[in-house]
Formats: sequence, structure tokens, C-alpha cells
Amino acid sequence: MNWQRITVLWALALALPWIPSTICAQRVSYRPNMLTSGSIDSGEKEVEGVIRTLSLEEQIGQLIIPIIYPSSGASQIAAAQQTIKRCHAGGILFQKGEAYDQWLMTQNLNSSSKIPLLITADAEWGLAMRLANTIRYPRNKALANISDIELITRYGRSMAKQCQIMGIQVNFAPVVDVNNNPKNPVIGTRSFGDNPRNVTDYSLAYARGLEEGGVLSVAKHFPGHGNTTLDSHKTLPTITGSRSVLEKIELAPFASYFKAGFGGVMIGHLNVPALDKSGTPASMSYAITTELLQKEMGFSGLIFTDGMQMQGMQQKGGYPISVRALLAGNDLLLGPIDPIKVHSEILTAVQQGILSKKLIEQRCRKVLLYKWILMGQSLANTKKNILSRDDFYAKLNTPEALNLADELWYESIDIQKNDKILPQDRKNSSPIGILDLNESGKRAFVEALKTIGITPKEHYTLSKQTSREKCQVVFQALKSCSLVYVNCYTDYNADLAQLVEQLSNETDVVFTLFASDYQLPKWTNSLKRAKAIAIAYESNDEALRAVAARFYNIEPQDLEICRPPKGKMEVKKNKSPEKKGSYRTFAALDSIAEAALSQKAFPGCQIVVLHRGKTLYNKAFGTLDGSTNSPRVTEKTLFDIASVTKAFGTTPIIMDLVAKKKLKLSERVDTHLPELANTPVGAINIKDLLLHQAGLIPTINFYLALMEPSSLSNGSYFSYRYQPQWTQIDENVWVDPNFRWRKELVQDHEDSNFSLHFGRSFINKTFRESVLQQIAQSPLRSIGSYTYSDVSFILLGMIAERVSKQPLNELLRQLIVQPMHLKSYTYNPLEHGVNMRDIAPTQAACPLRGLVRGTVDDESAAVLGGIAGNAGIFATASDLAQVAEMIRCQGTFKGKRILPDRIVRLFINTLGRGNKRALGFDHNRSGYGQIPSNASVNTYGHTGFTGCAVWIDPSRELVYVFLSNRTYPSRMNKKLNTLQVRPKLMEAAIDAIDSQYK
Repeated sequence: MNWQRITVLWALALALPWIPSTICAQRVSYRPNMLTSGSIDSGEKEVEGVIRTLSLEEQIGQLIIPIIYPSSGASQIAAAQQTIKRCHAGGILFQKGEAYDQWLMTQNLNSSSKIPLLITADAEWGLAMRLANTIRYPRNKALANISDIELITRYGRSMAKQCQIMGIQVNFAPVVDVNNNPKNPVIGTRSFGDNPRNVTDYSLAYARGLEEGGVLSVAKHFPGHGNTTLDSHKTLPTITGSRSVLEKIELAPFASYFKAGFGGVMIGHLNVPALDKSGTPASMSYAITTELLQKEMGFSGLIFTDGMQMQGMQQKGGYPISVRALLAGNDLLLGPIDPIKVHSEILTAVQQGILSKKLIEQRCRKVLLYKWILMGQSLANTKKNILSRDDFYAKLNTPEALNLADELWYESIDIQKNDKILPQDRKNSSPIGILDLNESGKRAFVEALKTIGITPKEHYTLSKQTSREKCQVVFQALKSCSLVYVNCYTDYNADLAQLVEQLSNETDVVFTLFASDYQLPKWTNSLKRAKAIAIAYESNDEALRAVAARFYNIEPQDLEICRPPKGKMEVKKNKSPEKKGSYRTFAALDSIAEAALSQKAFPGCQIVVLHRGKTLYNKAFGTLDGSTNSPRVTEKTLFDIASVTKAFGTTPIIMDLVAKKKLKLSERVDTHLPELANTPVGAINIKDLLLHQAGLIPTINFYLALMEPSSLSNGSYFSYRYQPQWTQIDENVWVDPNFRWRKELVQDHEDSNFSLHFGRSFINKTFRESVLQQIAQSPLRSIGSYTYSDVSFILLGMIAERVSKQPLNELLRQLIVQPMHLKSYTYNPLEHGVNMRDIAPTQAACPLRGLVRGTVDDESAAVLGGIAGNAGIFATASDLAQVAEMIRCQGTFKGKRILPDRIVRLFINTLGRGNKRALGFDHNRSGYGQIPSNASVNTYGHTGFTGCAVWIDPSRELVYVFLSNRTYPSRMNKKLNTLQVRPKLMEAAIDAIDSQYK
């Protein structure tokens, strides 16, 4: 193989001229290459025939592309079919999942569709961007280091073959944005770089490969997303610069793409004042999407909006965003939050004359013609043979595709400096050292060296938290090596940079940055004496193996840089069926969690699934506070489990007291709380408290009694209509920020009397008595009817403490934490040695307490010192799952008896009015949205306000736990519920288990 290739710089169409600054001076029109075939007349005739059979509703549907999550589960396929049917959807954008599941789902959905669905994919750097068990390719910024640009076209052709096998007709690639702002948080290495000419050459090469392979390429994000520090997923970015500057930089690659005759473009959610002074996002701007794109720049192919769920598009206007996007000139609406609602909005707009029937028909005709071209010159549904999993992957991940991927990875490594030290001779026996900066889990580089016969003498891993003393110990050990590979996976750190500089002064250092090249300038001063500097752009195994291959001049195929995703033997040879009892992939859970993260349903979460006591799935997603600099959530992160405390803290304690005959379900409240004698509350029995049918109101804002009445502007802390300068805490609720605490009840320092921690303040311990008095005075509703109430469990917690003469936290420790050896299951974790950085925050700016992190989110529990029957426990999903498993096993844990089985059975099988509740537990019932329809009717558990859920399906021997901090930064975030994240996750878990055990 000749690695010293001569650079081939044909810019597609062989020497397409570089578009000058006058690209938009004259109006032009470019006909996409796909529409120039001799048989296009036949396609137009077939389209006309189909159009006549479509109702207005069906024509509208052809313009809508909903997001679907890949799954081969029957219930998820049925749900997707229902969505497609209700909005007559013309296509699908699949999100993250498993490749084989998506392929099966595509066949199922097409079989029930009147017209074949346009299957689209976000596969900028290959299918692995979205799909598990597919080939991983380098990011675009790395590919731009490849001098032989023909390789990029071969890559496009290979991707087209893989898309065709998957049934994908549209790839939302290439990214044609010029990343001319190093601080861009969303484009970065997705772009081919900051040079418009390079971006053009490489984008067109990739697009050519795709479209030669019969897959539509889609240039994005018009008119250019590079020059901003904002992410359009989160807000509306502004692209600055004059019209002439935009034409030279942002618009130039798009102009070349259009002139080359490629067929798709995606419109970004971008405010571009030089192109539209109104502030309208480009995706809804007629000036940009019609006047500029189509009339001035001559593009006549398919026009897609960027994802409609992104915040950049959520801009107020006279019409719904779906209608405004069509009026602007878009052909296809990509990924609406509610596709059925969008269909209704468009239909209403047509009926009201805002959109014409002619416009809908024209757009529909255009979409159908592209479908005809991309689907083999036919709009007829053709049934495909169902492949086995192994046959499918053998067809998808071919040796030819893997070899090309090897070559791309090898050539993508950017060696920026080389003082004649690379390539190394693998026969050199001089001692080698390796220093990994902040990635102890990355083993591929060392393993690659060992494969070619090189065993490092020294290997150390340091993090940004490593002490200077430890750095010096490492320095002394490594300076004796003749060569040290410094592999950097972390952001710049002064202490680590100083160590690298010291090593460079003492021995030969080869520094490799396994991250974006935008980080390299920070290291420049410490690398002046380094012998070589390389950039790999990513820290995956392929990049690590590629670096090793380049450093020792090893043929990429010899080192197998890119390994078969399903395992070499399975992909090529293994035809044996899956064994009974081997669980199907849980990739659908990954997809749902990551989609929820992308839509900001919560900053981070943990998910655990147990089956028959075995942990099948245990993953953490996101970060602690959702910011780019925030630490990631891990499996050891503690979450405030809120009302889940009721079912898996207070209820087991009550079970234990009933078992020990210290408490009876028939007893009245005032039996144990005599202060409530002669009050309606005192006459309530324990059983009704557990079933939430005691007639108590849902909650009491006890903290209002702590406020100085004279400090409240309008005499009340709350307002249910807008008040200037007040703080909004819910959709129609504002609170007075000027309140003051009563000095006799709240102070800003702790002492023996003021010992109840409440944000930055401390409450007088006597306030607990006031809480009981407020409960006694609260109005009762009809006893025996169901009303969910925190107050019921506050009373149960107080009763448990009175009966046992111990606080709830100690009862929890003795009954559950200690005998089950749980490390992360506690009230008030900060008081038990847990570091705040290991706890997920729940509010960024609570009007009462400021940042809420490590102390209970619920105010009713907070005024009681964080220890209450309704809320207060912090846990990891792993520990909470063990508690739920103990309940599922009727009181036993790993052979140890925690609770009597008869008592557990009594509590989970005793149901209240309407079968809505068991004793202490929520219970499945008809139409209940928190439990998926595929769960058994006897499923029980609980949810929590902070974004938690624990469900036990005894029929399947299943425990499902989801923990999140959806209330951060604000409780106003309701997306966890609107997106149905928790039940969708459980549904996917059940599907995976049922596939083997039903």
C-alpha cells in the first residue's frame, strides 16, 4: 500500500469553480442530478396517478416526518403504526437504537403503509452515530486530514450501500457548515473545518458518493451554523457578519453543492440579521428559505427543516411553527414534537385559507417524485425477505466496508509535528513509557502495542485532580524511558501541562490529543520540546488503534483498527439461533433516555432493570446539572427519590411495626398521636392513611407559617396571575420574592434551638409541633374516597417515630440499610459523609432556599429537618432496586429475612377504592399513564416528584427503577411527563424480557 499518495483535488464535477463573493448576485436555477434521468417522465406520471388517490389529509401527511425509536417489540411497533396512521406520515426519522431492530421495524411499518415511507437517518459519521452494532467512522474534522479525497467519495458509496441495506433513502449529511468559531458548542468536529474551500471539497466528495449509491444527501445547516457560540438545540443562535462575508464563508460551500446538482438541504434554526432583519429563524423565514435559497441560489431539491423539537424553532408568531415553516418554503417537517397536532394545525390552516391546497399538492408531488427515484423508480410497496440477525449483520458490516473504515481511520490521524521520530521501529528494544491523562479505561492503545510486540516499561494514568506530589513521582519513573507516549483525553490542566513539559526536557515525548483540535493551543507552551504532536479528535478504540498503527507504520488491516461490531465470528460465520434465556438488546432504553436528554427532560438519570434478581441493565445518562462543564451522572450518583420514600421507606417501616404488633391497621391516629384527640384527623385509621383515602388534603405549605405576614406585598405569598417582579414557579403561579422569615422561628445560623436545616437558614426545632397542629386544623374531604396526600404519610412517619421512640432515619437504617448492606440509601446524605459532588441537584434557585442539593427537595419534609414519611430519602438506582427486589421477594434479601412474607403479601394485595392503591404502594389500573400497557395488571410501586419511578411487575419477576432530577434547574420543566419517558422505558424493558421469557 502506498501511503504517500499524490493529493487528488477534483472538486466533484471536476473542477467546479470556486464560488466568488457574488454567488447570489444573479438568479440561477440548478436541476438536481436525480431528476435528470431519462425515465423521470415515467415517475412523474406515476406520481400524478398516486396524487389523485390521496385525500387532502393524506397529502399533508406526506410532508411530516415524525421521530420513531427503533424497536422490534410488538407494542412499540403498534404504537409507531398508530402515530403514522393518525398523521398519515410520509416518512420517519429513526433515533438511537439497534440496527437490526430498526430494519425489522421498517419492514413492519412499510407493510401497513399505503405509500412506502421515506426512511431518513442522521448518519453524519456513519450509522454508528445513531445505531448500535454498525461500523464507526471518523468525524468530519478528522476526515479532512485525508489527502486522497477519492477516499471520501468511496466512503460515501460505502455508506450508501449500508443505508440501502437498512432501507434508508435519505442521509442528513454532509455537514456543510464552516466551523469558523472555535467555541461553537454543537458543530465542532462535525464540520470539515474552518476553511470554506476544504469544507466544499470534502462535503461534495461525500455527497457524490452517497448519491451515486442511490441515497439522497442533505447539506446542512443552511445558511451556515458555524459562527456562533450557541446551540440551536437549546436556544436561537445569531449568525453575525455582513452579506458579503456570509457569501464568502458560510454560503460558499452550499452554493457549490447546489451547482454540483445534489438533491437535499436542511434549514437551520438560525437568526441571520444580514439575510432577514426580522429575527425570524431561517427555518421559518421566507426571505431565507424561498428568496435566498431557491430564487437567488437556484436550489430546487428537497428542503427539510432541522428538528422541530429544537428550542431554536420554538419562537412565537402568528401561526404555529409548522404552518410558518411551510409558508417559508420547506418541503418536509422533520421531527415535530407532536406530529398528530402538527397535521391538525396544517389542515386547519388550509381550511382557513392560510395555506392553499395547491401549495400542499405541489409539495406532496415533489416528495412523491423523490420517493419514486429513491425507491427504485416505483411507489409500490415491495415485501422483503426477513433476514436472521446474523445474516443481516453479515450483509451490513462487510469486510470491504471494514477495510475502508480501517483506511479512513489510519489516514485521519493528524501528525502536526514530527522531529524524525515517527514512525518508530517496532524492533527497537529501548524502554517505552505511557502516560494517560484522565482516561484510565482506555486500553486499546496499549493492547495494540502489545499486539505488535511492544510492552511498555511504565504506564501511568493521571487525572486533573492528581496532586503535584503524585505528578513528581510519575515524572521520576517516566524520565528513565527513552520514549514516552503522552495520550491526552482531558481538558488543559496547568499541573499536567507542567509535567509534560518536564518530561519533554528529559526524554523524547510524543503527545497525542484524543479530543477536538480546538483544545491543542492551550497545550502549546508545554509542547515546545515534544518530538511529535498528533491529533486523533476522538478517544474511541478505533482512534487509539489508528494512532498505534501510524506510529509504527503498521498496515491498518493488519491491526484491525475497525473491528466487526457484532464480533468477527458472529458476523461472518455464526448462524446459530439465540439461545433461550439470552436477553435481547436493551438498546431501546439507551435510545429513549438519550432522546429525553436531548429534549431537556432532565439533566441526568439512572436506570436499573432486574429480572429474577439479576441485573440486566444498569446505566447512567447525562450530567448532574445539564451544563457542558458539569460532571457526568454515574451509577454511584445519589438522587432525591421524593415520594418514592413513601413506598420504599415509610411503608416497610410500617410493615415492620405491624408485624411486631406495635401497630394495627385498624387503629386510629390519635391512639399514637394523642395531641390529635378530639379532632377529625385523630379519628382516621392507619389503613386509610396508607390507601390515601383518609380525606386529607394533598399537601400543606407548612413554611408559610414561618413567614412574617407584614413582609408579603399583597398579603399572600402566592399569586395565580402575573405580578411584575415576582418569581414564576409554575405555569400560572408566581411568588413574592420580598418575603421575610419570622425571626423567632428562622435564623441564619445553627444552634441548639435552631437545628432544622432549611436552605441557608435554620428553623426552630419547636416548629415540628406547629406542623402537627396545622395538620389537625386542615379540612377533611370525604373519608373513603381516593385523594393522594403527602399529609397522610407525614402522619405515618410521625406515628412510626412515636411507636418506636426512634427517628425515621434510624428506623430505616436498622430495618433496611444495615441488614441489606446498602451504601447509598439514606436521609440527609450530607450529614452522613456523602460528598455534595456525588448528589444530583434538584433546584437551581428555589425561591425559599436557593440551590437545593443534598437536602430534600420537598418543602414539607424540609421543614421537618429532611426526615419525613412523605419524602427525604436519597439513593442510587442500584440500592433502590435492591429494596424493591426485597419487597418483590416478599421480604427476603439474599436469603435473609427482612420482613415477614405474610405482611408483605397483605400490604401489596390489599387494594383501596377503585383499585388505585395498595397499602403504601401505587397500583396498576385501567388508563393509568405512569405504567405501560404491556405491564401486568398487578404491577405496583411508586413515582416521585423529582422525576423517579419504581415499578415491580410480579408476574414477570421484574423490577424497574428510574431516577432523575427533572426539577433542575426549575420545577417548571414538565417534559418528563409529556414525553412519557418513564413508562416508555419500562415498556422497552418488558419487551426485551418478553422476547425470551413470555
